[in-house]
Amino acid sequence: MIRVAVVSDISGLHRVRLAVRENRLTSPVITERQYVSCIEEARCAWVALEDSVVLGFAAGHKTTDNI
Repeated sequence: MIRVAVVSDISGLHRVRLAVRENRLTSPVITERQYVSCIEEARCAWVALEDSVVLGFAAGHKTTDNI
């Protein structure tokens, strides 16, 4: 199932983010506040779930700089 991410998904998002082999972060520190901002303020994150376990996610940030 794919749905919009909620704050209670943060531990699953973080687990997936730290497990990736491609697109690794140069600084692996992502704060809970950054997840919350993306989920609650920008509403730009979705999760892929199986049996209520986060298997993957997508997130983005819309900007108006190039519009």
